[in-house]
Amino acid sequence: ASALLTGVVATAAAALFSSTVLERQPNLVDAMAQLMHARYFAAGMLAAPASAWGPFWHIQQSLVTDAGWVSQYPPGHTALLALGMRAGAVWLIGPLLLGVTAFVTTLLAERLLPQQRIVARIGALLTAVSPFLIAHAGAYMSHTSAAAFSVIAVFCALRAVDARMWSVAA
Repeated sequence: ASALLTGVVATAAAALFSSTVLERQPNLVDAMAQLMHARYFAAGMLAAPASAWGPFWHIQQSLVTDAGWVSQYPPGHTALLALGMRAGAVWLIGPLLLGVTAFVTTLLAERLLPQQRIVARIGALLTAVSPFLIAHAGAYMSHTSAAAFSVIAVFCALRAVDARMWSVAA
């Protein structure tokens, strides 16, 4: 129950930040490049077509390759943004990923600190309300997916001590 509550608090905080402060708009060129690339992913293309006009609209954090225009980032987070675009709620991807991060962090903290549940829960709650994490989640940044998948991997690795099947997930 505490893990679910922490995840909901984190998701709500990041969604509120994205909606009210950023008005669901990217505020950094990193996010803008990934969102533009996600549009092409959502359309079923790995890259944007390169054109003779490329130098006039080329932005930082992007490259023109033989395959076309791409953002410079690994494609994982961009693919998640593309799924959000296809669902009509791309702005919720970051907040949901932060919710997953907080949820799994709670489970992980309680597993690592079984004799200190209050400390574990306070630490997890601090993750959920971290201004740094909320800002990144609300601003489409890939740090949020990196955090979510990192805590999932650590949680699965810790569970693998008891049941080897978790090592596959880790």
